[in-house]
Amino acid sequence: VGPRVIVQTSDPGELVILSAADGTVHARVPTSSESWPRSPVPFDDMRLLVIPDAQHVQLVDLQSGRVEWNYRVAGASPHQEPDVLVHGGALVVFFGGDSLVRIDPASGQPLWKSAVALGPQLLPEPRRLAAIDSQAVYCASAGIARAYRLQDGQPHWKRDVALGGADSLWRLARMGDHLTAWPG
Repeated sequence: VGPRVIVQTSDPGELVILSAADGTVHARVPTSSESWPRSPVPFDDMRLLVIPDAQHVQLVDLQSGRVEWNYRVAGASPHQEPDVLVHGGALVVFFGGDSLVRIDPASGQPLWKSAVALGPQLLPEPRRLAAIDSQAVYCASAGIARAYRLQDGQPHWKRDVALGGADSLWRLARMGDHLTAWPG
Protein backbone atom coordinates (compact mmCIF):
# COMPACT_ATOMS: atom_id res chain seq x y z
CA VAL A 1 0.00 0.00 0.00
CA GLY A 2 2.76 2.44 0.92
CA PRO A 3 2.78 5.81 2.67
CA ARG A 4 -0.20 8.10 2.42
CA VAL A 5 -0.71 11.87 2.35
CA ILE A 6 -3.79 13.02 4.27
CA VAL A 7 -5.47 16.30 3.26
CA GLN A 8 -8.57 17.95 4.72
CA THR A 9 -10.54 19.98 2.18
CA SER A 10 -13.27 22.47 3.01
CA ASP A 11 -15.30 22.58 -0.21
CA PRO A 12 -16.51 19.89 -0.10
CA GLY A 13 -15.62 18.84 3.43
CA GLU A 14 -13.49 15.75 2.85
CA LEU A 15 -10.50 13.90 4.15
CA VAL A 16 -8.61 12.99 0.97
CA ILE A 17 -6.15 10.10 1.15
CA LEU A 18 -3.43 10.31 -1.51
CA SER A 19 -0.62 7.96 -2.45
CA ALA A 20 2.66 9.58 -1.33
CA ALA A 21 4.42 7.97 -4.30
CA ASP A 22 2.44 9.57 -7.10
CA GLY A 23 -0.41 11.67 -5.64
CA THR A 24 -3.13 9.29 -6.82
CA VAL A 25 -6.36 9.69 -4.84
CA HIS A 26 -6.81 6.51 -2.78
CA ALA A 27 -10.02 7.50 -0.99
CA ARG A 28 -12.30 10.39 -0.08
CA VAL A 29 -13.98 10.44 3.32
CA PRO A 30 -16.75 12.98 4.10
CA THR A 31 -15.86 15.22 7.04
CA SER A 32 -16.56 18.69 8.40
CA SER A 33 -16.19 21.59 5.98
CA GLU A 34 -14.84 23.64 8.91
CA SER A 35 -11.20 23.37 9.91
CA TRP A 36 -10.66 20.57 12.39
CA PRO A 37 -10.33 22.03 15.90
CA ARG A 38 -7.52 19.61 16.84
CA SER A 39 -4.81 18.00 14.79
CA PRO A 40 -5.37 14.33 13.90
CA VAL A 41 -3.64 11.65 15.97
CA PRO A 42 -2.24 8.41 14.56
CA PHE A 43 -3.85 5.44 16.28
CA ASP A 44 -1.65 2.87 14.56
CA ASP A 45 0.10 2.52 11.18
CA MET A 46 -3.13 2.49 9.16
CA ARG A 47 -5.71 4.32 11.29
CA LEU A 48 -6.10 7.96 12.21
CA LEU A 49 -8.15 9.63 14.96
CA VAL A 50 -9.90 12.75 13.69
CA ILE A 51 -11.75 15.35 15.78
CA PRO A 52 -13.91 16.94 13.06
CA ASP A 53 -15.87 19.23 15.41
CA ALA A 54 -16.52 19.99 19.08
CA GLN A 55 -18.64 16.88 19.67
CA HIS A 56 -17.14 13.98 17.72
CA VAL A 57 -14.12 11.70 17.55
CA GLN A 58 -13.73 9.44 14.52
CA LEU A 59 -11.43 6.54 13.71
CA VAL A 60 -10.56 6.54 9.99
CA ASP A 61 -9.03 3.51 8.27
CA LEU A 62 -6.44 4.85 5.81
CA GLN A 63 -6.38 1.55 3.91
CA SER A 64 -10.11 1.28 3.16
CA GLY A 65 -10.85 5.00 3.34
CA ARG A 66 -13.81 4.54 5.62
CA VAL A 67 -14.79 5.80 9.06
CA GLU A 68 -14.70 2.75 11.35
CA TRP A 69 -16.70 4.54 14.03
CA ASN A 70 -17.91 7.99 15.02
CA TYR A 71 -18.10 8.62 18.77
CA ARG A 72 -20.37 11.45 19.87
CA VAL A 73 -19.07 13.03 23.06
CA ALA A 74 -22.18 13.30 25.24
CA GLY A 75 -22.22 16.49 27.29
CA ALA A 76 -19.40 18.10 25.30
CA SER A 77 -19.30 21.85 25.17
CA PRO A 78 -19.50 23.33 21.67
CA HIS A 79 -16.68 25.71 22.70
CA GLN A 80 -14.31 23.12 24.19
CA GLU A 81 -13.32 20.47 21.69
CA PRO A 82 -12.53 16.97 22.91
CA ASP A 83 -8.97 15.72 22.67
CA VAL A 84 -7.40 12.27 22.70
CA LEU A 85 -4.48 10.40 24.18
CA VAL A 86 -3.32 7.06 22.76
CA HIS A 87 -0.95 4.43 24.12
CA GLY A 88 -0.50 0.84 22.96
CA GLY A 89 -4.05 0.45 21.69
CA ALA A 90 -5.64 2.36 24.60
CA LEU A 91 -7.67 5.44 23.68
CA VAL A 92 -8.84 8.08 26.16
CA VAL A 93 -10.93 11.15 25.27
CA PHE A 94 -10.81 14.35 27.37
CA PHE A 95 -13.78 16.68 27.28
CA GLY A 96 -15.42 19.52 29.16
CA GLY A 97 -12.54 20.02 31.61
CA ASP A 98 -13.97 17.46 34.02
CA SER A 99 -14.41 14.20 32.13
CA LEU A 100 -12.43 11.33 30.69
CA VAL A 101 -13.86 8.47 28.68
CA ARG A 102 -11.98 5.40 27.55
CA ILE A 103 -13.12 4.20 24.14
CA ASP A 104 -12.94 0.65 22.83
CA PRO A 105 -11.00 1.15 19.57
CA ALA A 106 -12.65 -1.90 17.99
CA SER A 107 -16.24 -0.66 18.44
CA GLY A 108 -16.04 3.05 19.30
CA GLN A 109 -18.11 2.36 22.43
CA PRO A 110 -17.18 3.74 25.85
CA LEU A 111 -15.52 1.31 28.25
CA TRP A 112 -15.80 3.74 31.15
CA LYS A 113 -16.46 7.40 31.86
CA SER A 114 -14.99 9.17 34.82
CA ALA A 115 -15.52 12.58 36.39
CA VAL A 116 -12.05 13.93 37.06
CA ALA A 117 -10.50 17.07 38.48
CA LEU A 118 -8.80 18.36 35.36
CA GLY A 119 -9.72 22.02 35.59
CA PRO A 120 -10.15 24.62 32.85
CA GLN A 121 -6.39 25.13 32.44
CA LEU A 122 -6.15 21.67 30.86
CA LEU A 123 -8.66 22.49 28.13
CA PRO A 124 -6.60 24.36 25.55
CA GLU A 125 -4.33 21.41 24.81
CA PRO A 126 -4.90 18.26 26.86
CA ARG A 127 -2.50 16.34 24.61
CA ARG A 128 0.40 18.45 25.88
CA LEU A 129 -0.80 18.75 29.47
CA ALA A 130 -1.53 15.09 30.14
CA ALA A 131 0.13 11.72 29.53
CA ILE A 132 -0.87 8.08 29.28
CA ASP A 133 0.84 4.74 29.71
CA SER A 134 -0.31 1.14 30.11
CA GLN A 135 -1.39 1.77 33.72
CA ALA A 136 -2.82 5.27 34.02
CA VAL A 137 -3.75 8.66 32.61
CA TYR A 138 -1.79 11.49 34.25
CA CYS A 139 -2.58 15.19 34.45
CA ALA A 140 -1.40 18.18 36.43
CA SER A 141 -3.50 21.23 37.25
CA ALA A 142 -3.94 23.66 40.12
CA GLY A 143 -0.61 22.56 41.64
CA ILE A 144 -1.69 18.92 41.90
CA ALA A 145 -0.51 15.90 39.91
CA ARG A 146 -3.10 13.14 39.49
CA ALA A 147 -3.22 9.63 38.07
CA TYR A 148 -6.39 7.82 36.98
CA ARG A 149 -6.31 4.06 36.42
CA LEU A 150 -6.53 3.13 32.77
CA GLN A 151 -8.43 -0.06 33.66
CA ASP A 152 -11.48 1.72 35.12
CA GLY A 153 -10.87 5.50 35.24
CA GLN A 154 -10.85 5.61 39.02
CA PRO A 155 -8.39 7.85 40.91
CA HIS A 156 -5.09 6.06 41.44
CA TRP A 157 -3.17 8.76 43.28
CA LYS A 158 -3.07 12.51 43.86
CA ARG A 159 -0.10 14.57 45.06
CA ASP A 160 0.27 18.24 45.87
CA VAL A 161 3.55 18.91 44.14
CA ALA A 162 3.58 22.71 44.37
CA LEU A 163 3.55 23.16 40.63
CA GLY A 164 3.59 26.94 40.81
CA GLY A 165 0.07 27.69 41.98
CA ALA A 166 -3.47 27.24 40.73
CA ASP A 167 -2.96 29.18 37.50
CA SER A 168 0.30 27.56 36.40
CA LEU A 169 0.38 25.33 33.34
CA TRP A 170 2.59 22.29 33.40
CA ARG A 171 3.42 19.98 30.53
CA LEU A 172 3.52 16.23 31.06
CA ALA A 173 5.15 13.53 28.97
CA ARG A 174 6.07 9.90 29.28
CA MET A 175 9.80 9.40 28.71
CA GLY A 176 10.56 5.70 28.83
CA ASP A 177 9.49 4.47 32.26
CA HIS A 178 9.26 7.99 33.66
CA LEU A 179 6.62 10.69 33.82
CA THR A 180 8.20 14.10 33.34
CA ALA A 181 6.61 17.46 34.25
CA TRP A 182 7.89 20.94 33.43
CA PRO A 183 6.44 24.46 33.38
CA GLY A 184 5.15 25.66 30.12
